[in-house]
Amino acid sequence: MNIASNGARLLASWTWRLMLVSAAALLMMVIAFIGLRRYDWLVCQCYGHCIPSVLLLAAVIGCGRKRLQCPACASAAFAPFFTWYLVSDKPSDYFIWCTVLWALATMWFAFEMTGLIRSCAHDAACEWLEKMAGHTFISLIYLLIAPMAAITVANMVVLGMPTNASFWDATIQSLHATPKYLLPIVWNTFMFLKICCAAVLASHMAVRQSFDNAQNNDAEEEDPHQAGLPQPPPSDQQETTP
Repeated sequence: MNIASNGARLLASWTWRLMLVSAAALLMMVIAFIGLRRYDWLVCQCYGHCIPSVLLLAAVIGCGRKRLQCPACASAAFAPFFTWYLVSDKPSDYFIWCTVLWALATMWFAFEMTGLIRSCAHDAACEWLEKMAGHTFISLIYLLIAPMAAITVANMVVLGMPTNASFWDATIQSLHATPKYLLPIVWNTFMFLKICCAAVLASHMAVRQSFDNAQNNDAEEEDPHQAGLPQPPPSDQQETTP
């Protein structure tokens, strides 16, 4: 890893941010798995799905990257509407649209964070992290966007164009009522968790390598034979010619 690159420096300075994103990804995967088991009380009563969104927002506060802050803010702002949508006997169109925006904002954040990690890995010449980020990016496209698009197109055939809130209501109900439709979400959340944990490991490696290099530079500045010994005073005698 080239620790002198900007990518390595960014990874080293983002250790705690990457740890928060990893914790959010782990919670999202657990909640999606619980959704497979039909334990709706965690979402309907405890607002458990809001915790990952808040962690994503806390991870990017003050980072200066609008492309990460915007989806994180949107995800945290729209997350409660999913609970209100589920507990409502007849959910309004407003709840439905806000739930759709929450899902899109969360996916947007995953794409942006994966792209940032991949860019930092390429800049730092960290091939294994760059390759892993590329696999995650491909998985997000073909194993998340493609299945969700298939469900959307299937509902479009039945219900028409997705300009009506009832269209998205049917799509959300399909995901909620059929656990196997959540498998792409669980898998891609696992892939996102893996790349975030790998980025945390790479950041620790960059910090450790920087510390070792600093110690080596300090050791090279000292003469190993004269270290700790008093230096003799310079001689004032000059050589005389016979």
